[in-house]
Amino acid sequence: MFKDAPQAPEGTAGETIVGNSVKLEGDLISDENISINGKVSGKIATSKNLGIGETAEVKANIEAENIVIAGKVEGDVKAREKLEITETGKVTGNISAKTLAVSPGALFSGQCVMEGEGKTEEVEEEEAEE
Repeated sequence: MFKDAPQAPEGTAGETIVGNSVKLEGDLISDENISINGKVSGKIATSKNLGIGETAEVKANIEAENIVIAGKVEGDVKAREKLEITETGKVTGNISAKTLAVSPGALFSGQCVMEGEGKTEEVEEEEAEE
């Protein structure tokens, strides 16, 4: 059924899938994994993993356990564990995570706070392109 549809990054497939032809406005809150390939505006929160696919356009504040961003995100992003921005990912907003991975070619504009065990480091970035 979804054979030809673009998919969110591997390992993030979940219970809730927002397909590339879907436009969602409002709050998207779940206790399971979420994969987004369409357009979402509002707020996104899950207690599990979130995948933002290459075709996704998100204008929302985001919170999840682990987050992989391969599409475009405008808003604050909080990963309780790991945040990964792939080579096709574009993030405009503040980010917070324990572990951060930014691939060469990814774009990030905002502030970054990394929270580890017992310490917090803040890094300011105007625009990073690696």
